[in-house]
Amino acid sequence: MSGSKQKLKRQEERNQGIDKRQLRDKQREELVRKQKKYGIIAGVVTALILALITFFNSNLLYRNFTAVKAGEVEYSIADFNYYYNNLYYSYYNSYFSNYGEYANYMMPDKETIEGDTIKMMEETALLYTQAKETGYELSEAGKKQIESNMDSLKDTAEAAGFKSVKQYLKSYFKGGVNEDIYRQNLEEYTLAMEYGETVLDSNTFSDKELEDYYADNKDKYDVINYRYFFVNGAAVADNEETEENEEVDGETAMAEAKTKADEFLSKITDEESFNKLAYEYADEATKESYSDADATLVSSQGANIDTAYSKWLLENGRNSGDKTVVEVANGYYVLYFISRDNNDYETVNVRHILIKPEEVVKADYEDEEAYKAAQEEALEKAKAEAEELYSQWKNGDATEASFGKLADEHSDDAPAGGLYENVAKGQMVEAFNNWIYDASRKPGDTGIVETNFGYHIMYFVGNGMKYSNYLADTDKKTEAYNKWVEENVGAFKAEEKWPLKFAH
Repeated sequence: MSGSKQKLKRQEERNQGIDKRQLRDKQREELVRKQKKYGIIAGVVTALILALITFFNSNLLYRNFTAVKAGEVEYSIADFNYYYNNLYYSYYNSYFSNYGEYANYMMPDKETIEGDTIKMMEETALLYTQAKETGYELSEAGKKQIESNMDSLKDTAEAAGFKSVKQYLKSYFKGGVNEDIYRQNLEEYTLAMEYGETVLDSNTFSDKELEDYYADNKDKYDVINYRYFFVNGAAVADNEETEENEEVDGETAMAEAKTKADEFLSKITDEESFNKLAYEYADEATKESYSDADATLVSSQGANIDTAYSKWLLENGRNSGDKTVVEVANGYYVLYFISRDNNDYETVNVRHILIKPEEVVKADYEDEEAYKAAQEEALEKAKAEAEELYSQWKNGDATEASFGKLADEHSDDAPAGGLYENVAKGQMVEAFNNWIYDASRKPGDTGIVETNFGYHIMYFVGNGMKYSNYLADTDKKTEAYNKWVEENVGAFKAEEKWPLKFAH
């Protein structure tokens, strides 16, 4: 090969090398460019994910997105949490009072409580909207109650072991509820409920209508006074043994319980004998409780009597001294009928100013003696304050109106002017009840009464409705109110929005 050809060939090889290097460089540049591009995209995606996580964990989601819309009223997730958790704990407290530590097992499920929450919000939206449209304004008593509620938040938080109200609200209501949202919902709900009372009270009925309604429902309203004792067949089966040291079967146990109940019944001659027999026949675990003569005594409206034996007690013609044994699944009730009360008496209207003693926390004192001394001091201080206010009123106009004004300014109880209307027998604590139902009591009577709540400055207004009419009036008004709600709440049928998924 000639030199020129070799030279040309080497040149071509060099050119090809250059082209390959250029190609590799371009490929490398493209790779770097793509890496940068996707790195930026990955960074953006990561940042977006972090932002979303932060957003969903923040209160912005809970407070700024509509979870439920009822009519024109919009409720955020935080608002829903306010209603849901208030209702949840209302249920819980009710079930706990009946079932104690088993309350959680008896509670309605989450879906049921959510549904009830929505219904409550619909009714609240209806009442709140109507109140605003009609110009109804919150009463002074309502405003006072709201402020009292807000003031107690700090004490409640401290008592529950939280460092701040913010932490307490977060724990109690879950997401989004702060003091502002708590107050706003409390104000709207209080306004709605007050307006609801005006709707309720707008329905009026004649005495004849009320008397007829009571007569149609007397088994529900009449108070039945009776004594009872339960012979537990199941307990006999669990605790007694035969001579062969074998457990007594259920059938035998119930037969023995029946024999015991029949013996008890045959020996009853009057109320006193019933009490003595209850003590005699009680098992050792409960015997001491029957040393109290009232342990077997019950006074209850017919609607509240155990259905196992209410039919017998409510039968027409039942006379004082009638007695019987009623069988149930796990034993026998021995019953003694005393009387039936048709609630034919006048209730009373009364005003009061409650002065509570300052709360004394036992943990703040070194020993029991110091603690009791502090309690006594707090009581004496409350008593002195009550006496001072009472003197102030007597040395002033000394009228019912001035008493009501003083109650609004100083009472630790909520009613406007300290007024309780249509108070039934036994509705108030014993000392309060005894004062207002004293046979010598006259309109305008005043005084100071001590109860476990504190000191009550009393003003007797006079008689209220006949209690039988009051019971009928209450139920007829409730029926009319429920009908009104049913007719109007359709326009406030709740629309559930996607943010509701993030509630509680």
